[in-house]
Amino acid sequence: MALFHPRKVSRLRAWLDARRGVKAGRPLPAYLADKLAVAQRKSPRVGAPPYTLAIQSDGSVLRVPQSVEPPAPLALPLDTDLRLKRGGAAAEELRRRGAAACEQIARCEGEARALGLERHELGNRERAFIQTHPVVGRLARLVWGLRFAFVALSVGEVAALSVLFADWFGLDIVRADVIYRHPVEAFGVLVAATGVFLASLMLAQKALDFEHPRTALATGATLLVGGVGLGWMRGAQIPESGWQQAVIFMAVTIALPVAAAALKHRAAQASISLGAWRKLEREGRTLGRRMALIEWRQEMAERDLATVVAEYRKDYQEARAIEARVRCAWVRWLQATEASLAEFRLAYLVRLRRSPLSASTATALVKTAGLVILVLCALSACARAHAHEDAQVHAILLCDRSSSAAEFSCSANTVLDAGRWWADEATLGGTFEVWVIGDGIDIPRLVSETYPEHFRPPVSESKRAWRQAFEARLGDKGGTVPTNTGSAIAEALWRVSRRLNEAGRGRTVLILASDLRQVTPGMWDFERHVPRPAEFIAWLRRMDLMLEMRTGTELTVCGFHSETPAGTSRSTAASYHRTRALWEQVFKAWGVKARIGEDCGRTVALGGE
Repeated sequence: MALFHPRKVSRLRAWLDARRGVKAGRPLPAYLADKLAVAQRKSPRVGAPPYTLAIQSDGSVLRVPQSVEPPAPLALPLDTDLRLKRGGAAAEELRRRGAAACEQIARCEGEARALGLERHELGNRERAFIQTHPVVGRLARLVWGLRFAFVALSVGEVAALSVLFADWFGLDIVRADVIYRHPVEAFGVLVAATGVFLASLMLAQKALDFEHPRTALATGATLLVGGVGLGWMRGAQIPESGWQQAVIFMAVTIALPVAAAALKHRAAQASISLGAWRKLEREGRTLGRRMALIEWRQEMAERDLATVVAEYRKDYQEARAIEARVRCAWVRWLQATEASLAEFRLAYLVRLRRSPLSASTATALVKTAGLVILVLCALSACARAHAHEDAQVHAILLCDRSSSAAEFSCSANTVLDAGRWWADEATLGGTFEVWVIGDGIDIPRLVSETYPEHFRPPVSESKRAWRQAFEARLGDKGGTVPTNTGSAIAEALWRVSRRLNEAGRGRTVLILASDLRQVTPGMWDFERHVPRPAEFIAWLRRMDLMLEMRTGTELTVCGFHSETPAGTSRSTAASYHRTRALWEQVFKAWGVKARIGEDCGRTVALGGE
C-alpha cells in the first residue's frame, strides 16, 4: 500500500530541522550526512541497492553506482535459485531426476529405432511370403480340407479292406451283432485292414519321393504288386465277375493309397507354410507389444522431465520476481531519501542566509507562524475532506452476455478482474455495480458493492478479510451470470449512464465489456448488417437515446473481438472495422472519449492511466 512506502519529508519539518541545525553550527555536508544516516535506518533489509547516495562538499547529493556488478541471472547455473531456496540435497535430487529422465528418453529412442528396423525387416519378410504364397488367407482352409480328404480316403480304404478280410475269415459283417459274437475275429479283421492300408500308404509315400529314384522305383513296384494281388482277390470274391472288374479293383486299390499319400504330403506342405505365416504374425505382435511398452516408458520419462523443468522454471520466475520487488523497494527508498535530502539542503541554505533577528521580532514571527500554521491546518483538513470525496471511485461494469459475446467479451473472469481493479483503485471509498445487457432499457443489475468507509482495527486484517469476502461474492455471482440476454448496447448504455450521473462526488468509470454487435429486435442486427454511422446516430436521436454523461466520466470498451462463436453469423475483417468505426462516431457524437480494446484487463488498466 502507498501509505507505508517511503515518503519525502515535508517542508515544515525540513524548515524546523534546518533551523536547529543552523543554530547548532553544523556544516551543511555533516548535517546532510546525519540525515542520510537516520534515513538508512528505514532502508530495505534485503538485497543490494542499485546505487548509493554520497554527500558532496557543497551539500549536493551524488548517485554513486555499485562498484561490483551483480552477475547476470542467465549466466548463473540453472539450479542456483533452487539451491538457495530448497538446499543442495533437493537440487541434486532434482538434477538426478532430470538426468535419469533424459537417459531414459535417449534409451527409449534408441530402442524404438532398433524396433523400427526389425519391423521394417519383418515387413519385407511378410511381403516376400505373400509374393510366394498369394493366397495366405486360404492356407488354414486348405490344410483342414486336405486333412479331411485324407481322413475320408483312409476310412474308405480301411472299410473296403475290412470287407475283403472279413470274407477271408468267414465273418458276415452285415449282421449287427458280429462284433459281440466274434470279437476276436472282428478285431483281427480291423487290424489286418488297417495294417495293410498303412503299409500301402507308406509304400505310396516312398514311391512319391522322387529325390531317391531307386527307392521310389522299388517301393512303387512293391505297391503295384500288392495292389494287383488285392485287386485280384476282390474281383475273385464277386461271383461271375470278369477280368474287367478285377482290373478296376486293382486300379482302385493302387490309386487310393497313392491319393492318400499325395493328400498327406500336400497337407504337410500347407501346414508348414501356415506355420511360417503364423510365426511371422507372432513376431509382429511381439514387436507391437515391445513398441507400445517403449512408447509408454518414453511418455513417462518425458512427463518426469516436464515436471523437473516446471520446477526449475517456477523457482527461476519466483527468484526474479523477488529480485524485482527488492529493487523496486530500494529505488523507492533512494528516490524518497534523495528528495528529502534536497528539501533539507534547501531549507538549510534558506535558513543560513537569513539575517539574525531580535528576540521580540523572533517571538512575533513565531506567533504569526503559529497562527498561520493553525489556519493552514484548518484549510488542509477541509481540503482533505473534499479530497476524500473526490478520490472515491464509482465504477459500473456493463456486461454483454449475448450468444456472440458471452465467453469472449464478458466471462466470469472479466467480472472478477473488474471487481479487483475497483477494489485496488477505490481505497478511499466508492461503489461498484455490474449490469447485464438485455434487449431494451430494462436491464437487470447483478452486483452492487460499496467500499467501507471505516475498518475496525487491525485495519490491514479487516481490509484483507473484506477483500476476500468481496472476491468470493464476485466469484459466486460470476458463475451464475445469465446468457443470451440480448445485445441492445445503446439502450443499456443510456440506462447505466443515468445511474452514473446519480453517483456522488469522485471519479466515475463505465466499463463496457461487449463485442459492440448491436441487436435491437425489429430494428438492428450488426451480426448481419452494419449500418452507416449517420443512420444509426439519427435513430439514436429519434429514440432519445443520446447519452448525457457527467464531465470527466471514463468510458472503457473491452472485449471487442473478431471471433465467430457457434450459432452466430460469420465475422469478417470488413464487418469488424465497420463496427469499430460506427461506435467511434457514436461516442464522438455523445461527447465522450472511449478506449476500445479486446483484452479487458489491459484496456481497463490503460484507461485508468
